[in-house]
Amino acid sequence: MAAQQNPFRPSRLYTIRGDRYAYQLQTWPMPPKVPFLYLRGYWIEREAGFGIGQRVQIQVADQRIVIVPAPSSHGPENPLAHRICQPPGNFV
Repeated sequence: MAAQQNPFRPSRLYTIRGDRYAYQLQTWPMPPKVPFLYLRGYWIEREAGFGIGQRVQIQVADQRIVIVPAPSSHGPENPLAHRICQPPGNFV
C-alpha cells in the first residue's frame, strides 16, 4: 500500500486574539471581547494560492476553520487574483 501524501505544508502557529467592536467601546459595562484570527503574509498568495481581491468561503467544523475559493460562475472577481505578487525590494 502506497503512503498517502500530506497535502498541507508545514503549519504556522497563531493565537486567537480578543477585541471589542468600536461601537462597544462607549458602553458600560463593557461587553465580552470578540475572538478573532488575524492572517497576513505573502504565504497566502505564494503557498496557499489565494490572490488579493479573491473571494473566499469560510467553512467551520468541530475546532477546524477551512478557507476555500468562493464558487463563481464568472471567474475571479479580480483579474489579478491568481497572480503571485512580488514584494517591494530584494526580499527572498
